[in-house]
Amino acid sequence: MEKTDHSNLNFYKDLKTFKGTAHILNDDNYVDLPNNWSVIITDIKGSTKAIEQGRYKDVNIVGVTSIISVQNSCGDTEIPFIFGGDGATLFIPNEKVEFAKKALAYSRWKAKTEFNLQLRVAILPMTVILAEKKLISIAKMNLSGTSCIAMARGNGLVLAESLTKKTDQFLIPEIIETVGSHQGLECRWNPITSQHGEIISLIIKVEENSSNDLALYQEIISKINQIVPDFQLITAKKLSTVWPPIHLFNEVKAKYAGLIKTPIYLGLAFLVFLLTLIVRLTKNNPTSAVSKYLNELSTNTDFLKFDDTLKMVIDVNDKQKKEMIDYLDNLEKNGRIKFGMHTSKEALMTCYIQSKTNHVHFIDGGSGGYAMAAKSLKAK
Repeated sequence: MEKTDHSNLNFYKDLKTFKGTAHILNDDNYVDLPNNWSVIITDIKGSTKAIEQGRYKDVNIVGVTSIISVQNSCGDTEIPFIFGGDGATLFIPNEKVEFAKKALAYSRWKAKTEFNLQLRVAILPMTVILAEKKLISIAKMNLSGTSCIAMARGNGLVLAESLTKKTDQFLIPEIIETVGSHQGLECRWNPITSQHGEIISLIIKVEENSSNDLALYQEIISKINQIVPDFQLITAKKLSTVWPPIHLFNEVKAKYAGLIKTPIYLGLAFLVFLLTLIVRLTKNNPTSAVSKYLNELSTNTDFLKFDDTLKMVIDVNDKQKKEMIDYLDNLEKNGRIKFGMHTSKEALMTCYIQSKTNHVHFIDGGSGGYAMAAKSLKAK
């Protein structure tokens, strides 16, 4: 029996963390993914139709469940993941792949039975990517406490996505044992309405012929932050405490099955009602537990991330929007970048709560967000 390399299992757990969006593109923060790991890519087939039906929150939920089910299946082994709106990219040691397959089969089944969505799941060994002389490197950004999100870079990401689209070779089998859990998923915040005018979901890709691409990405982040000083989308003041949460039953559907769903929903709705009252009464007291948690929640969002493209969701007014688009248009006309964007009146937040000190809140724009921004980018 092959011995388990525990140092390999703990690659991400032991990875040095960094703090702050200013260091997202620091080359020193990135470490090559081990060659005995694999890449998981999930996406929702036909997500555009669901968006047209006004079901983009369902799409987000299914995308997040693929992250949660894999992490739940891996126990104490920390898994790097990047939420993409209508899917996710994850990285996993090969020793955990069989567990992940069963967990993702469960997520695929729940997507179909509860949301009528088709979740595609592909798993590619890093050896396939390395054989093409491509690389993937991972960085680990600490948000607060033990809450972290991954960043990824390298031409292996584009190859992995391309291979999953070209062939069914890497898809998990249609008939496979399903063993999974979506515990940790929460959908208890209503959509966050724009405070300035519009929510913009933005995807930026530096062209391959651009020299020093990391420096250009960093320049873009700095420039957009200069244009939009109120860079962080979610703050305690922006969070809506309106009751009931309109997506709470979707959380229940994703986590439970059968007749038990209704009583669980009613119990959760009552619990959230009590919590809503507490939040309203104490959130303005800076020393309260609620205020501290809301500030931590605001910090623990993935409103800006990097997966060999720069992704962000920001709230802008008309002047900021025009200035930002003019800046990006100029870069695009000069052949330095391509970008896709989508505007909406609200942002969506889907939460993954592992513990009181480890919780990540996935952000996307409403009515299509990243999915529509990606479609805009691919059309160029």
